[in-house]
Order: sequence, then structure tokens, then C-alpha cells
Amino acid sequence: MKRMKLGYPCLNLSLDCTSAGTFRLASYSRERVLEVGNRNLDCLKEMLLYNIEHQLLFFRISANIIPFASHPVMDVDWAYELRDKFKDIKQLIAAHNIRISIHAHAAVWVTSPKETTYDNSLRELMYNAQLLDLLGLDESSKLQIHMGSFFGDKEATFDRFAERYAAMPESLKRRLVMENTERFFRLPECLEMHKLTGMPILFDTLHHVIGDTGESFREAMQLASATWRPKDGIPMIDFSSQNVEKKVGAHATTLDPGEFANFLAETDGIDYDVMFEIKDKETSANKAVEVARSDSRFTGLPLPG
Repeated sequence: MKRMKLGYPCLNLSLDCTSAGTFRLASYSRERVLEVGNRNLDCLKEMLLYNIEHQLLFFRISANIIPFASHPVMDVDWAYELRDKFKDIKQLIAAHNIRISIHAHAAVWVTSPKETTYDNSLRELMYNAQLLDLLGLDESSKLQIHMGSFFGDKEATFDRFAERYAAMPESLKRRLVMENTERFFRLPECLEMHKLTGMPILFDTLHHVIGDTGESFREAMQLASATWRPKDGIPMIDFSSQNVEKKVGAHATTLDPGEFANFLAETDGIDYDVMFEIKDKETSANKAVEVARSDSRFTGLPLPG
């Protein structure tokens, strides 16, 4: 039976640690890479333990776990040196059936006409995919990307990416999903790219509202969900809303439980896992768990006591 998992991205504000620690390039050394990598993985495990306790079984890990991993300066076999840490976290994830994802850096421009930009982006994406592989995760653990702009020529941009996508290693292609944005790659454009590549669409509620191409949440979810194959797992979505006190596109400070309840009702009968892109992170995710307890799709445990 398909069941809904809820989560939040990268950082737990209740814990005194980060899994995205780094250092300056000028301070680069083998020792620093392993020191910071060890510390980041320790924090990742701590966050996952918190999430298990709070029934948050969907988590977006940081793309910064290994500093400078995709940079030409990297000369450390960090995957081997940190293998025990990865194995420990892998076992924890498997034991509790946690779904894991990664969001590529904003500097990753997969559609850029500049080959150097694309080459740098590809190295970063390969590192992201390697992290998921090291955690023993199957094809349902996804790496989400923004497709960028049209660079003045939509048709050329689509053709360029389709050609690049076809040439990517299967170890990367099986992970990639594209996120709709509010400007160039709105849902209709993502659907066009899906027809060219077969890449699934990760639906973002806030981007969809701002882009406003006319589809209701239910219609949009049905269209996006149809791009996911069984081996991709249940479709993933990003849920957030506009912070009315800030510029358009700014994420809300905290979850409005009523808004999420309405979304669940509107999309009843559609399966998906939800990532809450909301500023207070685990606080909103915990609120969402309480809302979702009454939904038959939710992967929840009995309340204690």
C-alpha cells in the first residue's frame, strides 16, 4: 500500500549541529576534509534519529556534506575514508524505511549554453548522486534540479538539455527529477521537457501558485504524478506558501495547518511524499504530522501511551 511520508530539508533548528559545515578553500587539506565530513555525517545521523522519533520519514540531505567534493582541488578518497560513517547511516535509513532526497545547488545550471558551466554542474550532480549511492538508496531517492532559463532561445535550450541528458551516466539519470519554477520552467514547460527526456516532475506548490498557469492543485498533481514510473517511487512534492510580508517567492515562516489540510483534501486519492520548504523546518513538519494523522495516506505510528 502506498503511504505518505512527511519531512523537511537539510537543517534541524532544534539541534545544535549542522550537516553542511565547510571551510575556506585556502584552508584545504586532507585532514580538514575528513574532519568536517565526519562532523557533518555525525549531525546527519543525529537529525535522522530526531526524525524517526517524530515520525518524519522523508528528509532532504544537504548537498554540502563533503566540502569541495566536486571541486578540482579534491584529492581525498572521502568515500573510502568515511565508509564506516556512511554504512552506519545507511543501516539506520534502511531499518526505518526513510526516504532521502537532495536538492542541487542554485549554481547548477544544466541548461546553460556555456560548456564550462555545464561541466561544473555535471561534476556536482555526480557527487550528489554518489552520496545517495553510498547510503544504499534505490531509484526512489531523487536529486532535484531547477532547469534554469531559456537563455533567449527556448527551442535550443530544450534540445541542448535533451542531448546532454541522453549522454549522462545512468547512475545519474535514474536520480534526476525537475522542479517546476514560477518563470521559465513552469508546469507546462516541465511537461514538455518530460516528453523529450522522460524525467519526472517534482511539483512545487509555491512556484505553481506564483507561475499561475491555470491548473488547480488537483489537476497539477495529476499531471506531475503521471510523469513518475513505479521504480521512481511515490511522487515527491515541495509544499510551501508565500510569506505575505516579504517579496514574491519568499517562503512562509511557519505552516498554516488549515492550508495544508485543505491541500490534502483537494488532492485526496493522489499519493505523494511531502517536503515542507518552510522557514521553521522541523517545527512546521511536526505540525503537519498532526494534520496528516487523520489522512489514510499518512505513514504514521500510533500515538505513544
